[in-house]
Amino acid sequence: MDMWKFFDITHRHHRFCNPISVEKLDELCALAGLSAGASVLDIACGKAELLVRLAGRYEIKGVGVDLSPYCIHDAEEKRHRLAPGAGLEFFCLRLVRLTCDIYRIFRKLRKRSMMTFRS
Repeated sequence: MDMWKFFDITHRHHRFCNPISVEKLDELCALAGLSAGASVLDIACGKAELLVRLAGRYEIKGVGVDLSPYCIHDAEEKRHRLAPGAGLEFFCLRLVRLTCDIYRIFRKLRKRSMMTFRS
């Protein structure tokens, strides 16, 4: 059985895969106080609700990383639908490659302000 497909089926109608309320997520985004053009790295981004909200609110650039190809697909669709001009990129990374790939992503984002969240 494909574990990621199972999670995709069970979480299909969830906006994000976290027990936080929409109100708390909005409050968190408001507290972030990011500058336009800031860079955000979201590890375990899920469906990228946080990154898309931050992009809409602060015009940030961002990278979302998740292990689930289904979440990354949903994140890309959400970006195209809700923030088509946002500088957001999404990567599906397997655990074996995760350390090296995240190092490359950090290098790409270097010298930019960065805020990270843990899901």
